[in-house]
Amino acid sequence: SAFVSDGGNPILDCAFPPIADPPALETALRGIVGVIATGLFLGMASEGFAQWIRQNREAPARLDREAYLHLTQPSIADPVRRYGTIDPTIFRSIVDRCVASPRSCPPPTRATPSRAAAAMADGAAQ
Repeated sequence: SAFVSDGGNPILDCAFPPIADPPALETALRGIVGVIATGLFLGMASEGFAQWIRQNREAPARLDREAYLHLTQPSIADPVRRYGTIDPTIFRSIVDRCVASPRSCPPPTRATPSRAAAAMADGAAQ
């Protein structure tokens, strides 16, 4: 499906008004346990962003259940961790809050595209 990532995660088609205070939003989002990245990329020039993508894709570590549970533990001054690969089931487990006990996870469901995304797909097919 065009609305599921390579890792099997849903790709959401969202429209938001302009963000009034991007740095404050970044801080608030990063304060949520389990948030790995926000996608705001504040203060990053195009080349810096491309370099950041390369560094992450080339990292040898894999973000899986064990690595995620380690990340949820309190820490002080831990170095940045980069993950070149991600377990395709971890996102859904995080969202469903069943990482610690995978047997309690509900069965996977297929992502449903939003009306806007479906309309765009219909227009592209014509």
